Amino acid sequence: EAFGISSKLGLSEVLKQEVNWQEVVVPTSYPSLFILPRGKSLSQPSEHLLRDSTDVLLKEMYKHYEYILIDSSPVLAADDTASLAPKIDATLFVVRLSYTSARLIRKGLELLYGRQVNVPGIILNFVDTSLPEYYYYQYAEYYNPPASVTDDEALTAPPPREPAKQPS
Repeated sequence: EAFGISSKLGLSEVLKQEVNWQEVVVPTSYPSLFILPRGKSLSQPSEHLLRDSTDVLLKEMYKHYEYILIDSSPVLAADDTASLAPKIDATLFVVRLSYTSARLIRKGLELLYGRQVNVPGIILNFVDTSLPEYYYYQYAEYYNPPASVTDDEALTAPPPREPAKQPS
């Protein structure tokens, strides 16, 4: 939506093998950014994402692009996200401030870690740094050492996977 791109044809149609992915990739106003819209909703997305054709599609796309970013559903909202995550190099976990509970964050990360997904970072979304309570956080890193996490609080991430081999 942010790019004003129609999602009439996209990944869904590619996964159903109705159209070639190169036909539905859309350029943006940024010279090196292209978008493959989601397309129409699939009746059983996980079934399509778990097929070998998804692996073939990703390998083919890596031939043309250095990075592939996939914007997916929340990990706990639909199984298709957790099904796709092990097939990609890394997953950035997005958390909405003052909306997503710590319990749901932990549950989502445990689900991803259980599937051996590489989660190199968490993005905190909807932070309004102009609010007075966030003023000093801008300077805290200069005065305070990083907070430590006790063993009881820490989630254990799986070891990093080998990067996906780029087809030659």
